Formats: sequence, C-alpha cells, structure tokens
Amino acid sequence: MIRTTHASRTSRTSRTCGRGLVASLLLLPSALLALGSPAYAADHTTPDGAGYSGPTAVVFGSTIRVEGTGWKHPDGSGSGVVAKLDAAPGNPGVQTNRVVADPVNGGSFADKTVQGAVLANASGDWRIDIPFPSLLNSSTDWLPGETHLVRLLSGGLRSGDTPRSVVVEFSVSEPSNTCADTNATVEIGSPTAELGGKVRLTGTGWCHPSEGASRIAIKLDQGAHSRVAGILGDNATIWAIIDPDPATGSFDTEITLPDGTLATSRDEAGKAFGEGGHWLNLLTGSLKPGDVGRSLRVDFTVGAYSPSGAPTPLGDDELTAATKGGVEVVRSATSLAVTVPGTVRGDWVHLDVYSSGAPRALWGGTKWFRVGAGGVVTAPLAGITLPVGSNKLTVQSGNQGEVGRLLGWAPLVVTATGSSGSGTGSTGSSGGSSGSGGTTSSGFTPVAAGVPAPAAATAPPTTPAAPVASMEELHSDNAGEVSSVLEGTELLITVPGGGLGEWVHVRLYDAAGDVALGWAQLDASGQFRVDVSALGTARFKLALQGADGALIGWTGAGADTPTAAVPAGASGAPAASPRVSDEGIGATTLLNFGLSGVGVLSLLGTAAALGAGRPSRKVAP
Repeated sequence: MIRTTHASRTSRTSRTCGRGLVASLLLLPSALLALGSPAYAADHTTPDGAGYSGPTAVVFGSTIRVEGTGWKHPDGSGSGVVAKLDAAPGNPGVQTNRVVADPVNGGSFADKTVQGAVLANASGDWRIDIPFPSLLNSSTDWLPGETHLVRLLSGGLRSGDTPRSVVVEFSVSEPSNTCADTNATVEIGSPTAELGGKVRLTGTGWCHPSEGASRIAIKLDQGAHSRVAGILGDNATIWAIIDPDPATGSFDTEITLPDGTLATSRDEAGKAFGEGGHWLNLLTGSLKPGDVGRSLRVDFTVGAYSPSGAPTPLGDDELTAATKGGVEVVRSATSLAVTVPGTVRGDWVHLDVYSSGAPRALWGGTKWFRVGAGGVVTAPLAGITLPVGSNKLTVQSGNQGEVGRLLGWAPLVVTATGSSGSGTGSTGSSGGSSGSGGTTSSGFTPVAAGVPAPAAATAPPTTPAAPVASMEELHSDNAGEVSSVLEGTELLITVPGGGLGEWVHVRLYDAAGDVALGWAQLDASGQFRVDVSALGTARFKLALQGADGALIGWTGAGADTPTAAVPAGASGAPAASPRVSDEGIGATTLLNFGLSGVGVLSLLGTAAALGAGRPSRKVAP
C-alpha cells in the first residue's frame, strides 16, 4: 500500500472547465468507471419472467449500474444484453465516445448508442456499469434535477435469443460533497502481470479539495511508454484515466497493459513495451481545475524480472560516512571494479558518479548492472570520461521491491593529470576532463543548439552566491536580454553575447526559495537547453550568472516574465507558463523523481540532488 497525505473532491465547475478536452478522453472502459452510490429500486420483471433492477436516483457524476437475473436464451444458455441511455421511439438515445466491446464476437460496436453489453452467465445473471454521461464521453451531459432512463435489450446479440425491451427510470441528484478523505492510497492487486494483461488497482481518499473526487492520470514507467492512439490530445504518455467515486474518492479498476507490440505502445527509442520490472504512476493536479498535485507509484513485473527506468537520484546529504556500506572501487585502464558487500551473484544494481553533489549518469540513466561472483560489479570505461575532482561512486539496488535503495558508495578521485584514487586507495589509468558537450558540475549536459562547446573547458570550481534573495527580486529591471522558447519539453535559453564554451551558472527560484543547479556551457549560438516538464504549472525563474558571479539576467514562468515560452510549431502566441505535460505534478513530488535524460538539464533530478531539506515546492494557484 502506498500512501500520501492530500485531500481532494468533483463537481460542476470541473465538468464545465473540462469540456475543452478532446472527445476521445474516455476510451478505456474499466479505467473510467466512477463507482457511485445510487439508490436502487425493487426488482422488476420482464414479460417472460426475467428479473432486472436499477437505481431510482443517481448522484451526478456517478456510475449507473443495472443488473438482471434469469435472462436465458431458449437453448438454456445466457442471453446477450445491451444497455442504452434515453432510447425511446423516435429517439435512438445518447451516443458515447467510448469503445464498447461486443461480448459475442470480441470486436466493438459501430452503434455508438450502445453504452454497455454483456453475456449473462449460465443462470441468466448479468451486470452492466455505465459511466455517467458528460460532454467528455458522450453526445450530451446530464444535470442534477433531470430524469433519465436505461433501456435494456436482448434478442439482437445472439441468434434465436428471446427479444426483451424494458426500461429503468431514475433521477439525477446533486453530489453530496462528502468526499473528505485526506489519505490518498493505492494498492495493486498482483505484483505480476502479462503483456496485454490487466493490472487491478484499488484506491481510497482521492478527493478533490472542493469538488468531489480527483481525476487521476495513469502513466507507465514515468511516461516512458506512449499509447499509439492517445486519449488526451497530443499527450500520448497518459495511458489511462481513473474517475474515483465522487462521494468517497475510492476506486476499483483494471488497467490494460501494452501487448508488447508497436501496435499499442512505443517508448522514446521507438521500442515496444517488454518484459521486466515496470511501474504505474498515478498523477493528479491538472486534469481537473483546482485539484491537488499528487504522484504515487506502484511496481509490478511482466515476465522475467529486470529493472527499468532510472532510480530516484540521491541527495548529497544521503552520502555520508554512515551510508558507505563498505563499497570499494578499483579502477583499471578499461573498467571500474566495484565490490558491494551484501549482494549476491545476479543481483541488479545501478551505478552512478556524483560530482559536486549531482549525478552524472555516465553509463546512462537507465543502465542496470548484474552483480558477479564475490559481489563485484564491472563497469566498462570505454567511451566514458570520468569527471575531474573528488567524486562519489554510488550503488543503488535494482532488485524487485527495493529499486533505488542506496547500497553504499565509495570515493573516486580523478586528477587533472589523469591518476585517480578510490575507496581502497588504488590508482588507475589516466582520467581526463569533462566529456564532450560540457558536462557541468551539477550533473547535466546542456544540449548544444549549434556547434558543441569544446570538451577541454571545465566548469568554475565554486558556486556563486545567490544574486538575489527571492524570486520577487527578479523583475524586469534586472532581466537582461536573456530569452527563452519552449520547444516540446525543453526550454531553449539564449544568452545574447554569450560565446562558444562560456560558462553560466543556473539558479532556480520559486515560491519555496532557491537552489543552485550548477554550471552550463554555451554553444556557438550562446544557447543551452533545460527540460522543464517536471515543473508542471509551477511558477519559477531561472537566474543566470557569469563566471564572476554577476547576474546576467533571468527567464522563467510568471506574470512578470519578460520572455514568453512558445511551444514548438505554435503560431507565436505566448504561453502563460512552460507547462508541457498534463499530469499536474504537485510540488511535493518535484524532489522525488530521476533525471530526465542525457543532454538536458533536469530541474527535477538536480533539485533532488542539490535541494535536500528544502521546503516543498508549491504549484501556482
């Protein structure tokens, strides 16, 4: 069970604001069923004696549940039952945007007035759950105070079946606004799954602060896998959406996984979802106005286990004498031999080199190693340039159930002349300067927008003092001529007059304070890039300082931002903020994720490494 401490709720405001979302938002049947608490009528009976029941009143936004008994085919098997909404003579009924499965042939209904269908069991029993109609999922929306009906039909799905046509009428009532549970939780039904299979999730306490339940976005491996057919505009990384019970904030649903082919999903490298260790991220904050920002994670395994993704970066305050764990590292001309006490052959581990308190991801953020005999891990150095200075080589577990746990660390000193020291006092072959592209002391590599910066340049050895005390002191008078443009998930920052190889220091300011992100090296165009996807809608500013510590200028997101972020390919209209994702990640989660990848500065990962103990970041109202 994973828990967090946020409160939440749903209502008419969010429903109205959400009408701008695409009609295909609700394509995952089981993931989108809100579990309502309707009042049920006494059982009704069809002319041939079959029983059926439904609600007399449905809370606005809740699931409509109808059930039946004794619906038998003349051959003794169960009948096929179809449910429609407001279907009557001269009115075909409400149309849905959802994909409704045909239980007989395994396909889907072309008739969009079919809201649900089922084959009754051998006793003729069945149940159908229908999502509450709104402009998000259907051709109309229902309002409290109205009266509507469900029509139940048989005889059309199976040849020779008994024809039936009956209705259940009910009223729509106002939400009670009783959703007040502040302890949001999620639990996975089983830690193992199959490609194309289902993962059952149950949760409680997913309440919106003022409007019923939150709307939950589901991502696979932190958005690493995208749907081939997206369900929320251009954001294909949202794999599913859950609408909990608006009265309690609870849910019980199944998420269908990719089937392992490119027909259903692909990752950033264009590969299909595969076997190994995976996780689901449950995110709230921006799919519904005014919601709380949350991010919870549940892990599972498909087939044979192997870890995937990158572990959460470590804070420099975690790398203390008490957490060394007896790790030893010996460097040779071709590799690092890392001994990790307590591990056994076959264990999974992640290695990283922390320089100036931040991870470098020298072997790639998602690279995992297997432990060999004697608890030794061998990391090749081919194509790897170790950062000059006093570094720390870290070891994090990749074993199932403990991914990211710190197993220990050892000093790794690389001198400018090439010799290096380790936790055992051994020396190795020549080291070298920072790698090509200008790897900074904060653990990120700016993406050169033009010609790469020279590899021989090294970052200044010190961190300049903060140029101002708070974000409010960065205003139009000291903005300089720094400009930025949002291209996808990256903020392209231009420093006028900046030359090839010049170093600038980047400091992040927001409502919680400031944190030094480190040095970035400019390309021939005086530019570098920053991945701002982790900040969601948070208001922030990036202050740039020269090697002498003087403030060059700043850019960021906020009402007084002098340079607006413009999405790539946009018409040129300025955006209000560098919001480039739809998960609405809240402030408290910003310090808990990994680096976004090689070649861009990850505010998320760098803040996690350098901002330990810093107050929680808040999402702008």
